[in-house]
Amino acid sequence: MGPANCKVKNDTERDVFVRTYNAADHVFDSPCHEYWLSPGETKEMHASADARGLKVAWRNQYLWVDNGTELTVTNIRSSGETCDGDYRDGPSVTIRIDNANQSGLVFARKAIWCHPLPCEAAIEVGRAFADVFTLGLAEISRATAGNAWHWFFVAHDEQNCRYLVANFGRNGCFVTLATSLDEALSQGTTPGMAKSQVKMRENWVPCSRRVTTHDLLTIIQAIPHVKKEYKFMTNNCQHFSGALFDQV
Repeated sequence: MGPANCKVKNDTERDVFVRTYNAADHVFDSPCHEYWLSPGETKEMHASADARGLKVAWRNQYLWVDNGTELTVTNIRSSGETCDGDYRDGPSVTIRIDNANQSGLVFARKAIWCHPLPCEAAIEVGRAFADVFTLGLAEISRATAGNAWHWFFVAHDEQNCRYLVANFGRNGCFVTLATSLDEALSQGTTPGMAKSQVKMRENWVPCSRRVTTHDLLTIIQAIPHVKKEYKFMTNNCQHFSGALFDQV
């Protein structure tokens, strides 16, 4: 009998880290094998020989599959059982800026804007999760800033009247570019949020140095928070925005 085996396809738009375990494993801290998959890539994965198959895990979920099974990483996410997590592939950084629009921009000012979550009252009473159906923003705890508010970072290029907006949430970080402050605030807030509820958390101040779009994107992609799993208590939008504000 050969090794237990299956094929896994990465059907996401980012690199993912997948582990395999033997069918008899019940503790998920020592994988049998580890694999990186690029977007669209399929790899054959193995574990110790076992007619019962093998266990294949992505982040904090796993599936026990028969030998020869073909599956995708989103199959693991949608149908898997909970296990010890490994998040070294981290949340993604999605850049929604055309290359043509990046040229010549230099940002000299920065701020943090914020707004209450739509179901703030429920969070305040029950310490529950607030699910915001945009940009993957969710589960923001009142513990960080004393209330259930979403924070987002904004940088300003005064000469060209451009605003770079960076949002961090459950599905990763999203970076966009706006041509007015109103547009920037719309990109940073959730649908239906009244303008009167959006306010500044950190006032406009000069950046520590003038930064290009490329500089900002490099800084954002290096922020430790975007490389880890989003957690409402310990790794949320407030942590990300504060860290980015301090580094720009």
